[in-house]
Amino acid sequence: MVHSFPTTGKTSVKQYREDVGACIQRLEDREFYLIVDLYGRVHTNITSLPAALRCCLSCNGKPLVSIDLKNSQPLMMGIVSRRYFAGKNMPQKYLRMMFDKRQDTYAYRSLPSMEKRSLPDVEELLDLCQSGQLYESFNHANVERSKFKAKFFTEVMFGKNRIKSAVKNAFSAKFPNVAGMLERLKTPDHSRAAKIMQNLEATIFIHNICGRLLRECPEMFLLTIHDSVLLVAGETNKVKEVIADEFKRFGIEPPL
Repeated sequence: MVHSFPTTGKTSVKQYREDVGACIQRLEDREFYLIVDLYGRVHTNITSLPAALRCCLSCNGKPLVSIDLKNSQPLMMGIVSRRYFAGKNMPQKYLRMMFDKRQDTYAYRSLPSMEKRSLPDVEELLDLCQSGQLYESFNHANVERSKFKAKFFTEVMFGKNRIKSAVKNAFSAKFPNVAGMLERLKTPDHSRAAKIMQNLEATIFIHNICGRLLRECPEMFLLTIHDSVLLVAGETNKVKEVIADEFKRFGIEPPL
């Protein structure tokens, strides 16, 4: 069982405090857990801890810091799009992905094909993700960035195909091939697109980046929070170097 607490705002203040208190108590009692889900994401006591409290963590008296990948899910969407349009058989391969225990958790065998440049709107999406200007590029109504980002995730990336909105229309107009890919991947199961992107993210961060760091720096304290790496302050240069090297395999400069 993955221990977590609601973050949607639908829980009461009292319940939220109790849930957070339980997370902290498990850390104090050293009730540690590490669970890998079917998409490759790793869940631990730290992934369940509110982000605002992670600055309080330390290892052997040294503070912990995180290195985060900006625009992570849109960037994964762009990289997936490259492979999706790489050949006529690729869409069917994605549509056959089941995410069960019969297959490898991580999609490392597919990574080499994700470096090939693709359709113009796919490459434009990737360029905008790397520059940090994705949302601004089609936020024609000048909605506050945080609110626009929330709409983008719920209405475009992870929402059901039947959702209609101005944000979705603007995205489809600017990135028609990517929008078409999302629609097909969500048919009939709208959660499949999210699973594919999370699986790619986990493959890069857990299998590639952390795998390499564990081989090259076996004594390093290392945890992941999905699209970020948590480490002891003072060791960031090595981690940034490895992250950059692994993303260069796709011709991507990761925005950290």
